[in-house]
Amino acid sequence: MKQGKKSYLWRSLFPDVPVVQIWETYLMRGSKAAVEHYRKIQDGMPQERRSETLRHVFSSCILNENKYADAKVFFDEWLDVNTGKDTMMNFYQGLVHLTNGDVNMARKSFASQIQADETGAEGKISSLSAAKAYLDKLNGEKPAGANIRFELRGHQDAKFVCVAGIGWVPVSNFLLKTELGWSADFALPAGKHHYAFLVDGKMVLDPTNPEKEEIDTEDGKMTLNVIVVK
Repeated sequence: MKQGKKSYLWRSLFPDVPVVQIWETYLMRGSKAAVEHYRKIQDGMPQERRSETLRHVFSSCILNENKYADAKVFFDEWLDVNTGKDTMMNFYQGLVHLTNGDVNMARKSFASQIQADETGAEGKISSLSAAKAYLDKLNGEKPAGANIRFELRGHQDAKFVCVAGIGWVPVSNFLLKTELGWSADFALPAGKHHYAFLVDGKMVLDPTNPEKEEIDTEDGKMTLNVIVVK
């Protein structure tokens, strides 16, 4: 605050924090170099902070950056550090499997999370409903109040396709592979929605929808498809 009225990248104010160092290394040199840096500094970190740091990094890769292969690199390192203590381990593993194209293993992981939440000593935790939602969708069940279907033809070699929109969490809006491409049913509130597909993390506009608008986002101006739900 003493530096005056100016915009600052929040993490740049804390260059010595391990998670900032690892993330900056990742952005500049990639996931493998970031893991190597983590291994160099981990001895100076409390055990619980080691696990927490890697969890933040692989979660950001999945939820914010749409870098799914990189998320797996960090997740695999986290498994060695975590040693099975995190109550949401199976849920995270399900996300990593799903986004990297292993649907069968994703099903098993989400099912294991549900079982652990229902029978474990910790009781029902917050991941239970999320794990059920993912598993139900993977098993072909439509969400309650489904009123629209998103479809994308082709891209059969892709590992993961989802729908991204303003304020949406893309990974939870995944599509299922079909004989012709990818599709899934969704329950959207009435009104105008902006969207695009993410194919293995790369934006693809809907080729069947000519309606587009340029809008301002946190990442600057972006052209997205428009759909109106009545």
